[in-house]
Amino acid sequence: MIGWGSASMFQAIRLFLARRSDFASQQFALLLFAVLFAASPLAVLAHGWFATGSWFTGFLMVGSTIALLALGRWREFEIDARDVIYCCLLLAVGASLALNEIGPDRKEFYLLTLTLAAYPAARLYRAKLLSGSFILLIAAVVAAGTLATIPSLIEQWSDPDHPKVVVFGLYDAAPAQFTMLLGFLLLSVTAWRLTWRGAVLVAALSAMPAFVFAACQVRFTFVAIAVASWLRSVLQTSRDNNSTSS
Repeated sequence: MIGWGSASMFQAIRLFLARRSDFASQQFALLLFAVLFAASPLAVLAHGWFATGSWFTGFLMVGSTIALLALGRWREFEIDARDVIYCCLLLAVGASLALNEIGPDRKEFYLLTLTLAAYPAARLYRAKLLSGSFILLIAAVVAAGTLATIPSLIEQWSDPDHPKVVVFGLYDAAPAQFTMLLGFLLLSVTAWRLTWRGAVLVAALSAMPAFVFAACQVRFTFVAIAVASWLRSVLQTSRDNNSTSS
């Protein structure tokens, strides 16, 4: 009886540790995916605040991609239509390189390779993309980007030499990159079943970043956010109607 109780206790401890290990692995993968997803905005913030160089950008992109590939759920992988489309893209890229060869600027080829490697890294990602932890990480980057943009926006408000706001005096594409993260954040949050209080809270928290980036004359990104939100609403309504009728 004592032996059976000890065995049960050890089994419970082993299951508990296994769950904690799996949870820690998922959270680590979540952090890596957030870094890969927000690599460009993170690099801008790191360059502006901590004077890092191009090596840091490479570390963010290469390190997170390799780590996600290593932690990917390879055993659970099954080919579907998305993978076929990706393979067609690889064939097109390979044919283009075979005909035109690699240009003199090797950096562009390396960036292309990293871009193509991002798909399998994200495809094999095993944590939930819409989890609260991931959304909080992206929200933190958006908040930091907003704080970094405000001083440049005020300083360059009436400067005719800067039709676009140049964050940290170097990055004119940074507001658009921060806005894209804001758009993904809004789409992710609104995918949940929000109460009216939750909707008001989301609107209040997103008002300042939206105002700041809109003042930076980021137009087409907001158009893309609006179109994506409308399309998601249409698809969700259609799905709800189909489930109700069935």
